[in-house]
Amino acid sequence: MTLLWGVHAAALFFGIWLLARATVFHVITTFRELCDHFGRQPGGIFRYTRDVSSRSPWRCVIHPHNNGYHLTHHLMPAIPYHRLSSVHQHLLELPAFARTARVCRAYFRGPDAVVREWEVEGGANNVAA
Repeated sequence: MTLLWGVHAAALFFGIWLLARATVFHVITTFRELCDHFGRQPGGIFRYTRDVSSRSPWRCVIHPHNNGYHLTHHLMPAIPYHRLSSVHQHLLELPAFARTARVCRAYFRGPDAVVREWEVEGGANNVAA
C-alpha cells in the first residue's frame, strides 16, 4: 500500500512539474533569472548581481517575496525575505554600497529599467554600471 501511494505521489509531482514547465511559470522564472544577472559581468558579487527595487505591479509577478533584492540577499543571506527591502534601504545609506551596487528601479520602462541593460551593440552587452 505504501509503495502504491509513493508511486502515485511521484507521478503527481512529475505531472505538476511538467505542467509548470509547459506554462507561463517557466517564462516568469527565466525572466526573473535574467533580471538578476543578465548583462552583468562575472568577477564578483557586485559586478554580476543587481537589485531590482521596482514598485510596479510587475514586481508581484516577477519578484514576489522581495526576491528582487538579489544583491542584498547575496550579501546578507540570513535576512528573511520580508526584511530585504528595509535592509536594502539601509545599505543604500552606505556610500560604498550606493556607489558600487547596481540598482534598477523598473523592469521595462525608464532610464534605469533592467531590460535596458540587456541591449546588445556590436556583439557586446551594454552595461550601465
